[in-house]
Amino acid sequence: MSRYIINFENNRQFVYGCDHALGYFYEVWDNNNGELDHEKITRENSQFFGRMKNKEMASTGILNGTLAKIQVGGTTIAHLTSNSLTFDMSTRDASTKDSNGWKEALEGQKSFSGSAEGFFAEDATYGYEDLYTVFTGRTLVTVTWTTDVTGDKEYSGSCYITSLERTDGLEESSTFSVSFEGTGAITQATV
Repeated sequence: MSRYIINFENNRQFVYGCDHALGYFYEVWDNNNGELDHEKITRENSQFFGRMKNKEMASTGILNGTLAKIQVGGTTIAHLTSNSLTFDMSTRDASTKDSNGWKEALEGQKSFSGSAEGFFAEDATYGYEDLYTVFTGRTLVTVTWTTDVTGDKEYSGSCYITSLERTDGLEESSTFSVSFEGTGAITQATV
């Protein structure tokens, strides 16, 4: 949870922040009588309140991983329990006789990939069966790693599904995992 305070004249305080369970909040306190006064906010700081009302506030502190999700073609994959995004850069050998036995390297190609795990459900809004269709069709899809929190960063790029696995254990919830391999550049944007 993040909480911020702005002090105004006449002993009033504007308190605002974000709680990952409750969402965005704001309050105006009149310290003369210790009561909340929500009407004063529009007179005292309407520009800031407009941003709060539109949720233009990025996550702060250590991110609650529950907020992170993966979207395929703009649709969130349902029932995920974990997901990841990986950036890699290969290097090229630059060792010479002058390296005194030490390996030297220079930058090489960059790439990105991702994966996710979740629970299998036949009636998922977008789940294993949808991913299976993408996989068998060898379809290039736009994959986005996001929190959907306004102000946070999100990453989006074209990917192929390189692996899709379903696991059904005895008296256990059925699960699935999926891996994505990016092609071309990934873009970073602000939600």
